Amino acid sequence: MADLDPLLKDLSEKKQNFRRNVVNLASELKEVRSRLVSQGGILQKRDFYKKGVVEMKAKGMEEEIMKLQEGVGREGWAAEGINFCF
Repeated sequence: MADLDPLLKDLSEKKQNFRRNVVNLASELKEVRSRLVSQGGILQKRDFYKKGVVEMKAKGMEEEIMKLQEGVGREGWAAEGINFCF
């Protein structure tokens, strides 16, 4: 029986250490998850901003193309009018 006491004590200590390790790991996991959620939110905001910038640039380019087409159309009509005058 005396031989069992040190073994039981050692087993009990190992069990307590294991429990502490599990609690520490659970806490670390919770912290990492929280950081990932935070980073995910930051990335979503950055992607949303980039998408907005790209859409604004595309809209500006579309407007510029329309202006150029209108200008070419006017010049084309003017050139055709000149040709008809000769």
